[in-house]
Amino acid sequence: MMSELGMNHPIVAQTLELEFSKLIAIIEQSVVLAQKEGILNPNLPSAPIAEMLHSSFFGALTRAKNCQNNQKSLQSMQLLMQSVPLLQTSSSD
Repeated sequence: MMSELGMNHPIVAQTLELEFSKLIAIIEQSVVLAQKEGILNPNLPSAPIAEMLHSSFFGALTRAKNCQNNQKSLQSMQLLMQSVPLLQTSSSD
């Protein structure tokens, strides 16, 4: 619903972008930590990884709510993480 509001109202869009950026910055802190710990590939930029994880999570959450099936959404997230070898460090291969 918020994306629809943003499409039609520039002020709402600006506010959403600001808040989205704050949320991505919070997620990015976890990505950076995972990169330092060797869980995620440290050679990739952390902000786009954070954005992808956010979008994937909320996509899976939307699916779970719409289908009323949490297990399928969990499977989707696990598949995503397993199918993106660039995110993984060489030690996790």
